[in-house]
Amino acid sequence: QTFTKNKGFLTKFPQLDGIVSGHSHVLPPEGKKMGPMVAEAGEFAQQIGVLTLVYDKTEKKLVSSENALWPVGEEMQVPDAFIESEIKNSYTKWAPEAEEPLAETKQRLVPLSEASPFEAALTDWVSDALKNVSGADAAVINREIAREALPQGVITKEALVLALPYDDGICTFQISKVKFEQMLKEQIEKSLRENKMMPSAFSGIFVRIRGMNAN
Repeated sequence: QTFTKNKGFLTKFPQLDGIVSGHSHVLPPEGKKMGPMVAEAGEFAQQIGVLTLVYDKTEKKLVSSENALWPVGEEMQVPDAFIESEIKNSYTKWAPEAEEPLAETKQRLVPLSEASPFEAALTDWVSDALKNVSGADAAVINREIAREALPQGVITKEALVLALPYDDGICTFQISKVKFEQMLKEQIEKSLRENKMMPSAFSGIFVRIRGMNAN
């Protein structure tokens, strides 16, 4: 994810005061911070990101930074009538099954959470589904396969395609427990050193890292 890569850049290049980014659809925690930060504003113009920087001209350095998120109300998100009509007609013609309901979820499933860098509901759900479909003892997925959150409530085909847009296949293989553990150890340790975020989601595996658990 773009957000985790940017956090890795801050680690590699300490001379950076911060990065203003997007694309990953992450809502970083609000607040003041003296050190470098990655500032983003979520997804689909649901909020405006505000970044306040205080620069000391005498010391020639950034002395404080603060990020905040301003929610955008529904009254400011009125669709353009012509564009809305064109989109509706295009869906009717080219993707009539887009609004077909597939399932329903009791909570919003997110692909990445800055508040919980070791767990994410969407990728955990996907890894569980792949394990069940393949009949394997365990499943591991790269968090990059999930791009959007699934909204709470009815899940449509369109929402599922937006959340998981890649036409990936399922790869199954046999590997010894010792080699599997070593592979995961090397991958996880490398990613945590660079990005401070869990690189994968698991099913059928119990992982303990720095006092935190990830299933």
